[in-house]
Amino acid sequence: MRIQMQTETSTRSHAPVSDGRAVALSRSIRCIAQALPPGSALMPPDFPARLRALKELTGLSWYEFAEKVGVDPRQIVRWRKGVKPSGASMMALFRVASAIPGGIPLLLHGDPGRRRS
Repeated sequence: MRIQMQTETSTRSHAPVSDGRAVALSRSIRCIAQALPPGSALMPPDFPARLRALKELTGLSWYEFAEKVGVDPRQIVRWRKGVKPSGASMMALFRVASAIPGGIPLLLHGDPGRRRS
């Protein structure tokens, strides 16, 4: 699954224009950063449990889940042991989560049914 980015051509800016999913994904990541206290890791301490719950929502095996996210299965094993994703891996994980009903709230709040207030 890929989010296609389009570029807007103008004399004043060359800012990328994205579809609604990419905008929602960006907002979700900003929400995570704002919800955690300064100095804390970007992902919550119970991230391995949230990752497991997200994988269960997909109905995929761990290997299939790694393929869907676009990372090596060994990286998924590291995440399950507590290593937190970063950079492109985190973005890829949130892209997968955004395609699953309840996926983003699960990663953000630990509850697939919870909505932002």
